[in-house]
Amino acid sequence: MPNRKQSEEPTMVRHGWQGVTVAIPEEWNIGAISGDNTAGYARWDDDEMPRLEIKWASEKGFVDLNSVIDKYLKDLQKGRKKKDPEIHIERDIKLPGKSKRKKAGVKCFHWKGGVEGYGAAWICKECGRTMIAQVMVPPGQDEEEARDLAGSIMLGIEDHPRDGWVLWSAYGMDCWIPEDFKLSGQRLMAGLIEFSFEKETETIKVARWGMANVALKRKSLKEWTGGEMAKDFRKHAADAEESEVKGHEALDISGSNIAGVQLLHRFYFHCTGKLFADHFLAKAWHCEPTNSIHYVETYLDRENVGLVDEIVGRVECHPGCNDGAEGNEPS
Repeated sequence: MPNRKQSEEPTMVRHGWQGVTVAIPEEWNIGAISGDNTAGYARWDDDEMPRLEIKWASEKGFVDLNSVIDKYLKDLQKGRKKKDPEIHIERDIKLPGKSKRKKAGVKCFHWKGGVEGYGAAWICKECGRTMIAQVMVPPGQDEEEARDLAGSIMLGIEDHPRDGWVLWSAYGMDCWIPEDFKLSGQRLMAGLIEFSFEKETETIKVARWGMANVALKRKSLKEWTGGEMAKDFRKHAADAEESEVKGHEALDISGSNIAGVQLLHRFYFHCTGKLFADHFLAKAWHCEPTNSIHYVETYLDRENVGLVDEIVGRVECHPGCNDGAEGNEPS
């Protein structure tokens, strides 16, 4: 077996979830998610094993970081069976990190048993979340390479939103959403990745379908989208016009179906300085390079109708499609 240290450095890809952003090898994908922005968990796996897990929690008052690590390592021991190798732990180790964003008070540790891992814990002084991350090491990986990768990943984690936008990623689909919109649902399936968000009466949906060549074999993009989104289109009396997005065949979709008591609600909300969603705006496009169909749907107050274009502008449906464009993601 060749020395893993002599292999090329992995291509790193940025992933995001609940305001946590991390650069990881491109072959790692979401394996488990739970919780919300206040307290949650995310794990990324490669084809063989879990590789990275991150936990976060917002706690009031003083937080003893050593106690947080103690509990984490104790929970790690709970999964050990009697016949498994004993777990050896090193505390307060140094890990290399290439990130320019230095973490004050970060504490790193290393453990080794049947599996090996490197961990780091810290408290973000800006958002107040307590963060703990762990990179697991596959058998046979060079020790120095493992430490370098673990340090680069964990010490490069961004633990709160950037410039008011949150990155959400799963299986090659990324989208940037304003941080005041909260995740309300997700569908992570083989042929469909979909995220839904809401803020009071306003909603955002971002989706990507694979195998577009099959979906559009006997239908135009307008026919397919009208069938797939028929319920929403009818609800909002939506119309679709042909357009272009990032050089691709696309649809501009708009509608509004406010009547009766909803008109009174809108009047009341606006009189009290609150937003009321009454504009249905969406865009759908067919990305040939990735054989996919992308869809961004918004239901917004009249003051925020430009948000659909901002979200679409930050979607990278194929590598390089946003090159040279301004404002595609937070700086």
